[in-house]
Amino acid sequence: MVRAFLFLGVPRGLLFPMTIWSSYMWMKTVGYSNTVVGLCGLLAVPSLLKLPFFPYLLRVQWGRLFGLCNKAGLLCFFALLCSSAVIMAALFTPCNLLPFLICMSIAAFSTSVIETALEVLRLDSASFSVPGMHSDWVASQLGTGDRIGCLLGNPLLLLMVSFSSWTVALCVLAVLFLLFISAVRSLNALWALEEEETRKSSIDVMSALRDLFCRWGYVVYTLPCLMLLSEALVRPMIGVMLLDRGFSLREISLGYGISYVGGVFGARCMLRFFPARANATRLYWSGSINSLMSASYSLLWMWPSTTACMILMFCSGWTQSVFLLFVRISLGDLCSRSYQFIQMAFFLSLWVAMAIFSTLAGWLSSVVEWRYYFVIVGIIFVPCGYFASVILKKTRVKAS
Repeated sequence: MVRAFLFLGVPRGLLFPMTIWSSYMWMKTVGYSNTVVGLCGLLAVPSLLKLPFFPYLLRVQWGRLFGLCNKAGLLCFFALLCSSAVIMAALFTPCNLLPFLICMSIAAFSTSVIETALEVLRLDSASFSVPGMHSDWVASQLGTGDRIGCLLGNPLLLLMVSFSSWTVALCVLAVLFLLFISAVRSLNALWALEEEETRKSSIDVMSALRDLFCRWGYVVYTLPCLMLLSEALVRPMIGVMLLDRGFSLREISLGYGISYVGGVFGARCMLRFFPARANATRLYWSGSINSLMSASYSLLWMWPSTTACMILMFCSGWTQSVFLLFVRISLGDLCSRSYQFIQMAFFLSLWVAMAIFSTLAGWLSSVVEWRYYFVIVGIIFVPCGYFASVILKKTRVKAS
């Protein structure tokens, strides 16, 4: 069972490197300005359309296409769609900008559906499928797989690019993604449990959102948006800054590799350093530590050093992994058992919406320069995260 959760976490980690992040880096190496590169955040816009379409997606009998239960079949279909779109984008290249962005938009939409399906699997497994299994433990296993997927994504992608080309590297990554998605068969039995009950109650979007607002109020907006705003402005631009500072693709590949090694350690150690109590408190402090590490990237611009880059990226990967795991756990705790597919889709839509703010990142980095950029966007979390955690605490007290 542990191995199955790890394998399912890996494709989730490959999603961002294979789609939006690779668009940032490829367009930067082709020669587009930072302002234009930042507009790749708009690739996340089609992902917002998944919520109104979910009732129709869930009515389709995807399982009949693959011999799986319906949720697992949906995951497999959109995995095939995502990989096909990435391969088409790789063949078009950013030189043909419009078809390249259209294909990547389709891939980004598919990744948001896949992300929702994997998150619901985590909630299903923790809530009823495996008695006695704690949700933090399941999140830790999937988070470890997620970091391993990122380790196979960003560093491997850049390393292959340095030896061959972006087209070859993205095609290889798309095939690798499909190989790991095949692990869904090992957890088909978990998803099959209560399949009929969850399908019937999950297709009513308005009832699901009404249930969410009645129980939690406006915290459903503030938690994902305020908590993730700073992260959305930091992560896509790290590689862009390193390219501007003169780091080679191989050095950046090594840096990302070390970063995700730190992420694996963070995912495995989170339960030891942040025990399962006071979710809002541990979410805020892990986010504050992560924002401090994000602000430290400005030091690399002022004093570039390969050794300093490796150390900073390791520590940053550790803190980011812990923070994002707590965000996922907190969002999952807000979902009700009856409507968790639609409610998790809503939360992840808000998460994706934060990526749209990264369209300002390229312009902002040109205005304030890299030496101040990461300090400014890192500090943004301190008031935003504190405000969100206070609201979350008060809301939980009222609900109890």
